[in-house]
Amino acid sequence: MIVAYYSLTGNTRRLVARLAPPGERVELTRDTTLTEPFVLVTPTYNFGEIPQVVAEFLESNNEYLVAVIGTGNRNWADNFAIAGRKVATRYGVPLIGTVELAGTPEDYRTLIERMRLLDEIH
Repeated sequence: MIVAYYSLTGNTRRLVARLAPPGERVELTRDTTLTEPFVLVTPTYNFGEIPQVVAEFLESNNEYLVAVIGTGNRNWADNFAIAGRKVATRYGVPLIGTVELAGTPEDYRTLIERMRLLDEIH
């Protein structure tokens, strides 16, 4: 399954590099189009917002969205990884994890297992 992601600071990019091999990950731009099932990994910016690039991408690419992973910084308290929760609610897909910064080895193991299960379903 494709892992689509957006990363401004590099933390989300480092996380995704551990979740999917190069041929199975796509870094988003406003012009990215996906026509197969994908998991979205989105950071949270501006203390609780979905990045504009991610929002614009999802406007025309949500048909194949199967799950979302939110990332962020726990310093933001209730807004930690909230962009992932917002996307999950807006598009009716599961939030399969939240990760601080680039994640931990335990985060990687958990997310890889959850994505494997999603891949079996889709």
